[in-house]
Amino acid sequence: MKKNTLLFIALVILFIMVGFRLLYSGKLYYLFLIWNTFLATVPFVISEYMAKNNFSKFKNCFLAACCILFLPNALYLISDFEHLAERPPVPFFYDILLMFYAALLGLLFNILALRNIQVVALRFLKPKATNGLIAFIIFLSGFGVYLGRYLRWNSWDLITNPLPLLSDCAYRILLPHLYYYTWAVSLGYAFVLGFGYLVFVKAIANEK
Repeated sequence: MKKNTLLFIALVILFIMVGFRLLYSGKLYYLFLIWNTFLATVPFVISEYMAKNNFSKFKNCFLAACCILFLPNALYLISDFEHLAERPPVPFFYDILLMFYAALLGLLFNILALRNIQVVALRFLKPKATNGLIAFIIFLSGFGVYLGRYLRWNSWDLITNPLPLLSDCAYRILLPHLYYYTWAVSLGYAFVLGFGYLVFVKAIANEK
């Protein structure tokens, strides 16, 4: 079975799990997982499009920028655990499994998108430069989770409301000693993504 078919089935399973919960409880808790998971697929879809076509450097840069802009949405699903709480009549274990499954899908989409970006980048850059680029993107993803979870910024705010967003970013970059929690969160999520990506790449290398 092809990779994209498996991913589609995985998404359908998540939608069924959320739908079952909605019908069983009669409440809309965790319906946000549908939207968040949809956003998590955006960078993967863009990166797949890039990887399967030989575009010019300019077009690849534009698509990569769009991909990176939405990439934190995939990692963001892990942070949705902050919503986890016991909410009868749904058994608590079901909500734990639901949140874990959504977070796992988000991490998977993030890793696969990064792999596609790496494949495309290697067409134009040397391996060391490509690895540096991937490391930087991983850090940006962690920082993006902080911006989304705690400052409530969205990916599209960079276009619709850029000045306040860039101002928030500048304060935290130029005055890191005043925003230690920013960097703790950013580096924490970046570590999870980076380690997951490293394991994934090593696993692929061992299969060859």
